[in-house]
Amino acid sequence: MPLYPTTNVLYRVFYIRVIKSSTGQAVPGTAFAIDLDNREYVVTARHVAEHLDDAGVQVMRSGNWETYLAEIVGHGNGNIDISVLALHKSIVPNENRFPFPTGTAGAILGQEVMFLGFPDGLDPTVGFHLHHGLPVPLVKYARLSSLSVGDSYPMWIDGHVHPGFSGSPLCFVLDDPKEVRVGGVVTAYQPLKEPVFLADGTDTGMFVASNPGLACAWDIRHALDLIHDNPIGPVIG
Repeated sequence: MPLYPTTNVLYRVFYIRVIKSSTGQAVPGTAFAIDLDNREYVVTARHVAEHLDDAGVQVMRSGNWETYLAEIVGHGNGNIDISVLALHKSIVPNENRFPFPTGTAGAILGQEVMFLGFPDGLDPTVGFHLHHGLPVPLVKYARLSSLSVGDSYPMWIDGHVHPGFSGSPLCFVLDDPKEVRVGGVVTAYQPLKEPVFLADGTDTGMFVASNPGLACAWDIRHALDLIHDNPIGPVIG
């Protein structure tokens, strides 16, 4: 089964930002919605959501930022870069709410995976819009390089992740039954420190961080654990 961005995925991925109350700075990112026990939850990267306060989270619709009041369901412990939010109302359009299974069971090392998000600086008014004014996320592909081992280690993917994709859902195709499933939350790329030389080849002693195309994603089970501990999401329907 080819891995394509199906309706159940596209209508669950959102371009968001959180405003730091201390500085007024906007922290952009990507988030996605999952359902559990007839309640809806929004999952993103912790480094995006950790600044959330009473001002809520802003979601892009029809080229404008729409504010949603939100409660923090939970933040990942230690270096687990995941946060789960409960918005004051459902964010997924009811007529476009299709099952979006979760979990890494059945994922195969080396298989193709897909992640969807909004790179920082992208003008969301330029691209296509889905119904309800939701901008279409950019779709990127990678290979699953490793699975997570224990609670303190992420999965790794062979693919380029850019700022703004933090919080993107990492999706794969389960072979049996045939379905697109979200297995993780993309949060960061692994920078590579490269030396800087002058035009004549002289080593400056300085370095620049480059993106070598290796990124990490945290297992979706961390988000599910946070939800089970604090099931406060809005009721669906």
